[in-house]
Amino acid sequence: MELETFSQQIYAMLQTQDAVLPVTMKPSVTKMIQEDWLTSYRIPGYISLVIDRIAKRMSRPELLLGGGTELVRCRHQLAEDFHGFFPEASAFAERHRQSQTLAPGTGN
Repeated sequence: MELETFSQQIYAMLQTQDAVLPVTMKPSVTKMIQEDWLTSYRIPGYISLVIDRIAKRMSRPELLLGGGTELVRCRHQLAEDFHGFFPEASAFAERHRQSQTLAPGTGN
């Protein structure tokens, strides 16, 4: 699935859940959709900016400041690790889903 398609599906789902979203989260969700945050995360510089903004809201920002730069620096190794791990995680999730579907007395 393309990132743009995925992002639009997530935004649509968030809009259908507006009634159950915490009031404090609604402005962020609106801004997320308007600015298309999810698609923007493909841009390494944008990720660095987001991480630094998050750091500024922390009680100890120095622990995270510059984390985006480090993430970009290590992106190839992280991608390799992800591609090694993701099939295993997907298989585990599917086995768990199947066990929940097949388990007697679960109402499924």
